Amino acid sequence: MGTMTGFQLTLNDIPADGLTSRWHVDDDFFDSLDDSLYKKGSVDVEIKARHVAGGADIDIAVGGELIVLCDRCNDEMPAAISSSTTLKVRRGDEAGDDGDIITVTDDDCAVDLAWNIYEVIALAAPNHPVHPEGECNAEMELLLQQHEPAEHTDARWSALEQLKDTIK
Repeated sequence: MGTMTGFQLTLNDIPADGLTSRWHVDDDFFDSLDDSLYKKGSVDVEIKARHVAGGADIDIAVGGELIVLCDRCNDEMPAAISSSTTLKVRRGDEAGDDGDIITVTDDDCAVDLAWNIYEVIALAAPNHPVHPEGECNAEMELLLQQHEPAEHTDARWSALEQLKDTIK
């Protein structure tokens, strides 16, 4: 196995047959990142790195549970996540990240994967997380019920409703 310090991967240390590493990230990982939208979770991470011409391809797979906020009651709730992606890391004259390819220089051919791992986790989070029916915060449920719109049908649509019923 090659050298990995934290979430740092040095391209020169990837063996000819590739490299596989596994980690478990939790609340400490999320707290250590600046600008992290998510602060809690328990996620398994697997990295598979392999040499390709001019650099390496790194597969990142994540699976586990992320703590998200319910869009309905704003309480925390667990969300199962699973996702994967492939990073393309290439050697070049200037270090950079254009979104598709991460470029590293020959002098410092190391890549910090922490933010890339976070991005895979964040993209796996549900777009509209809500508790199952009846599991939201009871106080918020009561407030939401008090502010639900009344069942009111605009009289102008009555004729169309009748037409729709006759078509059935």
